[in-house]
Amino acid sequence: MSSLAGLEQKYGAHGLKVISINQKEPRATVAKFVRERRYKPLVLLDEDGAAGERYSVSSIPTLVLVDKKGKVRAFEEGFDFATQFRLEEEACKLMGIKRKSPFTIEEPPADERNRD
Repeated sequence: MSSLAGLEQKYGAHGLKVISINQKEPRATVAKFVRERRYKPLVLLDEDGAAGERYSVSSIPTLVLVDKKGKVRAFEEGFDFATQFRLEEEACKLMGIKRKSPFTIEEPPADERNRD
């Protein structure tokens, strides 16, 4: 979940929103999780699992990338580094921006290089 929150932090200024839908857990349990982990994205509740059934969610987490017009652009079951990478790539394409590498090391300005 923290990886998803990180995506919103990286790309929120470009319009990316992360919305989590918690399935079949009591409100108090979810609230405690959000509070203790300082989870920032919006968390919705599907306490009875009706939304999950309606959209055929068969595993948790299930990640859905929806564009501004409401069209589903990606659907992923499970979550790992490869899933995060694919979702981030697709989100960046939709936003029309270049993916920000987590491994980028910024070079110093030209006037500060080679000052020996």
